[in-house]
This record gives sequence, structure tokens and C-alpha cells, in this order.
Amino acid sequence: MRKIDRIKQLEKEKAELQRQYGALKKAVRDRDKQLEELDEIRQGAFELSGLVDAIIGFVVLNYTPENCLHIKGLDPKSFLDRYSVHTTRGDGEYIITVEEKP
Repeated sequence: MRKIDRIKQLEKEKAELQRQYGALKKAVRDRDKQLEELDEIRQGAFELSGLVDAIIGFVVLNYTPENCLHIKGLDPKSFLDRYSVHTTRGDGEYIITVEEKP
């Protein structure tokens, strides 16, 4: 093989490797962005879980005589299929409304 042909072959290989490197670099950036989004979702779920615990605790302490609430027969999916629950926050208070779905 002539040296000029070998140089051209190596240049083609180099270009292909650079293209593959660029694709891998983009894939890593995309993965990092997805990991950041997943972390935000995880943090939101953690905050939501804490809020739910706090609301349930508040209701139990303030509205039950024995600081204990027994809930029997609750099927969350059926409940949420039948009712719409909305929570808003503002000025140091939470407003929770429950409405039957049409």
C-alpha cells in the first residue's frame, strides 16, 4: 500500500472515530440531563411524602379524640377515580379541596 493511500485511510478512520466520540459525548450529556431530571422528581416525591405525612398527622392530632385514626376499606385508586383532590399553598397555609368527579 502506498503511503498516500495509508494516510487517506487513517484520515477516514480518524474522522469516523471523531464522529463516534461526538455521538458518545452527546449521549453522556443527555444521560446527565436525565439524571438531573430524575433527581428533581425524586426530591419532589420526597417533599410530597413529607407533606402527606404532616397533613395526616395534623388531622389525627386535631380531629380525633385518641390521636389515632383507623381507616378501613380505603382503596386509593377507587377513591381518586371518584374524587378530585386539589392542594394549593399560599401565605403559610394549605388549602385542600375534594370534589366528586362528574
